[in-house]
Amino acid sequence: MLIVFARHGETEYNCEGRLQGISDSPLTKKGIEQAKKLAKLAKTINVIQIFSSPATRCIETTKVIAKESNIPVTIINNLKEMCYGSWEGHKKSLLKADNLWQTRNKDKYNFVHPGEYEGLAGESYAIIYPRVANFLKKLIKGNKKDVILVISHLGVMRNTKRYFENCSEPEIIAYNPSNEEVYAVLINPKDHTSKIVTI
Repeated sequence: MLIVFARHGETEYNCEGRLQGISDSPLTKKGIEQAKKLAKLAKTINVIQIFSSPATRCIETTKVIAKESNIPVTIINNLKEMCYGSWEGHKKSLLKADNLWQTRNKDKYNFVHPGEYEGLAGESYAIIYPRVANFLKKLIKGNKKDVILVISHLGVMRNTKRYFENCSEPEIIAYNPSNEEVYAVLINPKDHTSKIVTI
């Protein structure tokens, strides 16, 4: 089985340098073009199923891919990005003056973001890891020789790398894929061992 992971296309918040966890903003023209490139890739490698985060930016990305490739899409709550709490939607450049931002930089993987957003408390990369790992375990167990595309977020992709490569926390944070990069994993259907591949 081949699983290909990608972020949603570029959004307005991405361009503005805003924290975008469970808050949302539309895809830019570039983001739509990135989704079209993913659609071409999906056709080339014969993707049979797309799993997507419920975030609007991910759904917009998958709609472009599904329209181009006629591939079914399943929305998965465990693929949601982490919540940045009261920092949701704020510009990173303005938050850098906050002492908590400096604390965050010292241990970015485990830093729990302050406050709440729409009733949900701030989270860390470490907090969302169990739900990402749970999704991956079920995905691997439930498929044999399929080619799967997963559309999610930076935090989810970082934790996906942790799951498959057992990286250190600094290595996970250093992994910073763009909205155009993919992370591909080949799974042996017999023993579920994995291998990172280039496509």
